[in-house]
This record gives sequence, C-alpha cells and structure tokens, in this order.
Amino acid sequence: MKRVEVEILFSPEAEREFGEIQRCGKPLVRDWARRYLEDLVDFPPEDWVDLHDHLGMDVFKSDHHIPFDIQGKVYYDKNHVVERVILTRFRPRPPTSHPSS
Repeated sequence: MKRVEVEILFSPEAEREFGEIQRCGKPLVRDWARRYLEDLVDFPPEDWVDLHDHLGMDVFKSDHHIPFDIQGKVYYDKNHVVERVILTRFRPRPPTSHPSS
C-alpha cells in the first residue's frame, strides 16, 4: 500500500503550546509530544482520534487517555483522502486527581 503524505500545520496557538512542551525540563514529556505528532502522519486522524463533522468541516480532538489535548481541523483532497491537518491545540492535559484511599 502506498503511503499517503499528510501535511501537518500548526495554528499560532498550537505552535506556541507545542514549543512550550519542547522547552520544558521533562525529556519524557518532550518525547511523548513528538511521538504523538509523528502519529498524526503515520495514522490518519480518523484512525486514532474523535473525528466529527462541525459546521461542514471535520474537526478532531484526542481521546481522553492521551496525555495531550490535541485538537485540529482535517482537510481532504478531491478524492476525500486526508491531505492536510491544521492543529489548533497541543498542550499537556492536567494530571487527573485520584481520590485518597
């Protein structure tokens, strides 16, 4: 099967958020963020995120189990193949609090 190239672009806010993650002092968090960004290219958005139609445009957000809140818009070519993804958010999710035992 031929690999389809997907162009990944950042909105100014998502670029700032991703940059902050890359500058943080936690190497594991930086590596996770890069891995999830790479996954957008390796796995089409409809295969790993909550993709839905919103006002005639496909938008997505990452599943709640992913450690980052990733949101964006998906654009298709004339054959309805994902051509471009514009990220509008890419920030760490706040840690979940667990009730004390």
